[in-house]
Amino acid sequence: VSAGPNQTVPTGSTVQLAGNISGGTTTGTWSGGTGTFSNTSDPKATYTPGPGETSAVLTLTSSDPAGPCGAKSASVTITFGTQPNSPTAADATICSGNSANLAATAPGGTYRWYDAPSGGNLLQTGPAFTTPVLTTNTSYYVETTVKGVTSNRTKVTVTVTSATSAPTISGDTEICQGTSTTLTASGSAGTYRWYSSATDGNLLSTSSTYTTPALNYNITYYVQAVSTNCTSARAQINITVTTKPNVISAATGVLCS
Repeated sequence: VSAGPNQTVPTGSTVQLAGNISGGTTTGTWSGGTGTFSNTSDPKATYTPGPGETSAVLTLTSSDPAGPCGAKSASVTITFGTQPNSPTAADATICSGNSANLAATAPGGTYRWYDAPSGGNLLQTGPAFTTPVLTTNTSYYVETTVKGVTSNRTKVTVTVTSATSAPTISGDTEICQGTSTTLTASGSAGTYRWYSSATDGNLLSTSSTYTTPALNYNITYYVQAVSTNCTSARAQINITVTTKPNVISAATGVLCS
């Protein structure tokens, strides 16, 4: 006789028992607890707890007292606990082709991430979950287990936005040594960021226009657009600096009449 594994379930919830009887007989009777059984003769009966019941020891006894082996029994302990609140986890917005970092922050316990509101595949255990690279909107679900009782799942949605196009740059591309020029970015959604190099580099401006300092040598500037966490490729403009003419002449001259 097996009464099945011990279980911890939310307070007041019904319990699916997992008893089993084999050998001389396959029938038996459940007893114990202050609640009720759906069928005391069914090893896999459902148990409904009594009012205020916090734990129950349920016993399954085989119905073969007249046989040479006699009746056998086994017990299972059911603990009724308070179901924890569903986890707190924020939605995320990412650019297409990136992954999202999701986090569950409360109420504690052991967190598990799934790809479905019930059942589904277990993706990660722990408060943090990094999604795979995404190209479409995707929802994930996180639950937590506290003192043996599991919460309902929280839905966390990752919104995927399309990458923005690179800006177009206008402005003077040839200037005189020692002067500055104003460059203008346009044609892309979001805000603009000007840089001094093709990757990384110093952020020079967050406006659609950028006025250079006085320049004495050729230089290249770069600008990209940022819209809803999506960053475009950087567009570039080359500035050619022309050296000032150097005029050489005598201050006075003498000629014949």
